[in-house]
Amino acid sequence: MSRLSRMWRDAWGAGIGTGQPWYRRSDLWLMAAAAIVPFGWLLPLCRLARERATVRRSRRF
Repeated sequence: MSRLSRMWRDAWGAGIGTGQPWYRRSDLWLMAAAAIVPFGWLLPLCRLARERATVRRSRRF
């Protein structure tokens, strides 16, 4: 089993009966950062590529 799936299972299993909301638990924020932050560079890169393609297309026609 991968490390991320083990972290996911441990994080969700630990909070079931504690009465604490998910957004107040640090382990879920850590897991969200591990899953989301590495892909944070992808959105600006896609936007830059789209702008470049739009400019090139407008010059061609």
